[in-house]
Amino acid sequence: MARHHVTFTVPDRPLAHADVVFTVWADDEKFGELRISKGNLVWYPRNKVNGLALSWAKLDELARDYGRKW
Repeated sequence: MARHHVTFTVPDRPLAHADVVFTVWADDEKFGELRISKGNLVWYPRNKVNGLALSWAKLDELARDYGRKW
């Protein structure tokens, strides 16, 4: 199983104007980036220019349908 670690940067301004970026690593290789903004979340897989966006409502739906109780 891959060992993951996550780093992030916090912008110097309100989230409304800049994304918070989480960089995800798997076995010392970049797995992708998760960019969180006021409007949505965008996942950028490793070595991809275009991201995959989810609205907050869609994230809620996916978490309720596929998430496990924590």
